[in-house]
Amino acid sequence: NLTAGDHAIKMEYYEAGGDATARLTWEATAPVTPTPLPTATPVPTATPTPGPAPATWQMSTAVTGLKTAGSTLSIQGTYTAPTGSNGSYIMDVELYNLATGSRVSQWFTSQTFTPGQVRTAAHNWTATPGSYQVRLGIFDANWTFIGWLQEGTIIQVS
Repeated sequence: NLTAGDHAIKMEYYEAGGDATARLTWEATAPVTPTPLPTATPVPTATPTPGPAPATWQMSTAVTGLKTAGSTLSIQGTYTAPTGSNGSYIMDVELYNLATGSRVSQWFTSQTFTPGQVRTAAHNWTATPGSYQVRLGIFDANWTFIGWLQEGTIIQVS
């Protein structure tokens, strides 16, 4: 059992040939409040008048800005709450390097939704060369998984 506080974790991986993937996961025994990565703080934007509520969470991604190394890109995840979704939810916006599997992630907790309400999470990222994909997740206030958008916007940075 680990004591409370920060702990260093080292994961080593060797792949001699072929296609392989390494994934490190953990499970908390008590509710965990995540600490954001030291990047720009996203700002939620609420739509003042919700439209009709969908049956399931609707998520979409967008990326704006010049897609060249050193430029600042705005990475956006838009979430529409379904019928029956009154409460607080965690909007998780992740950017994956498709070549290495590394991730740039930014989230914020306890965003309140009502059915049909739309919120957008925006995150500024300084582009480096490579291929990237934006992926979105929605979780309850205790990080219990609700939904995931795997096939978000693909970005090619030169």
